[in-house]
Amino acid sequence: MATRRGLKICCAVTAAVVIIVVVVLITLLFTVFKPKQPKIQPHPVLLKRIEFEPFPLLKLNLMLLVSVTVKNENYGRFRYDASKVFIFYRGNQIGEGPIDAGVITSHGTEDINTTIEISAETMILNKDFWSDLGEGYFNFTSESDVHGQASMLKFLKKHAKARTTCDITVYLAGPPYSKCNTKVKI
Repeated sequence: MATRRGLKICCAVTAAVVIIVVVVLITLLFTVFKPKQPKIQPHPVLLKRIEFEPFPLLKLNLMLLVSVTVKNENYGRFRYDASKVFIFYRGNQIGEGPIDAGVITSHGTEDINTTIEISAETMILNKDFWSDLGEGYFNFTSESDVHGQASMLKFLKKHAKARTTCDITVYLAGPPYSKCNTKVKI
């Protein structure tokens, strides 16, 4: 009889410990280990090169450097896929730059950069090109969609998508100005 009573106590203690461990793990999964949005900080667009020659033949070459800093707020890694940044002038795509795939470690920070060569031929064909040239600046828009996945403990995975848009003004005589907006969806 004492053996049965000891067996019942052992089973009850084991069941209580299992229940407590399961509750603690579920609580951790939905609080501490819950996938969080990465923080994305766009940087001002830099003008790497500008070549402008109005005579004898019009020549315009621009190269822009687009950069963002991504901070992974998760206890697991954040892997993002290869993507592209597109540059538009008055609604027409005039350039694109690659974003290489990568991984940001747990609580890590990484700068993601790309260089974009602008196609001046497409700009020149736009009806507003000459008025913008006379004003001394050009307005561009950049767009990029980056898809990724936050993973915790190698089995909890959450997909994420970050969309960044920037309004860029490139002055012929002065530094460029940019204002960016990023939306992250998990």
